[in-house]
Amino acid sequence: TVSEFVKGAASAKLFIDADQGVEYWLDDISLQPVDDQTWKTQANKRIDKLRKRDVQIVLEGDGTEDVIIELVQKTHSFPFGTMIVADQLNDCKVNNVDSEYCKFTKDNFNWVVDNYKMKWKYMEKEKDVWNTEIQD
Repeated sequence: TVSEFVKGAASAKLFIDADQGVEYWLDDISLQPVDDQTWKTQANKRIDKLRKRDVQIVLEGDGTEDVIIELVQKTHSFPFGTMIVADQLNDCKVNNVDSEYCKFTKDNFNWVVDNYKMKWKYMEKEKDVWNTEIQD
């Protein structure tokens, strides 16, 4: 929820805090007020365009008018992802046993990102000294 004070602002400043020597290059930024219904409508239009396709099923033979068809989508190419705790997924792989956490992650997502260990500050705490043991 955005406060009325912020909603009434004539301008906004973007503040980025970075470690010394880190550069951020921004090509374009747009800040626009959007109400709940507007963004939902726009999101649903994008979902209809990008994630949905028409399917045509042709049935041949006698008695096709009384057939009940159930379609179950087994895979998809759209990236559904979540943040994970790498240590928990790593334990499943090392021990060759899936925990409930691992089962849920595999059943529901095809993309993951680690909650911390893939971040730059963790992987390179000291300049040019890389820690990739868990990530690998």
